[in-house]
Amino acid sequence: MNEIMPWVNSILLLVVAWLLARKDQKQGDDIAQLYALHHDNEKQLADHRLKIAENHYPKPEVDNRFMQLETTIKDGFRSLSTDFKEMTKALHDHLSSSHHSGQ
Repeated sequence: MNEIMPWVNSILLLVVAWLLARKDQKQGDDIAQLYALHHDNEKQLADHRLKIAENHYPKPEVDNRFMQLETTIKDGFRSLSTDFKEMTKALHDHLSSSHHSGQ
């Protein structure tokens, strides 16, 4: 029996070493898959950022659009101011004429 124990211990050690090596190999494969997935995700993210950037207006075009908007607003307020002045003058003239005719 004492002669068999070293053989049993050796076999157990070989089985444990083989199981550990197999576990290490599986973990290595899992890490390689995760790295490949990470690399793919990085590429997809970079492509997505590029698409987002392509869909945005370049700064000069944005500046130009804001200048057009500002000009439109200024012209609108100028026109509105003129309309108010004309309406005020018409109301003043009307009130003046009815005040003078009522005296």
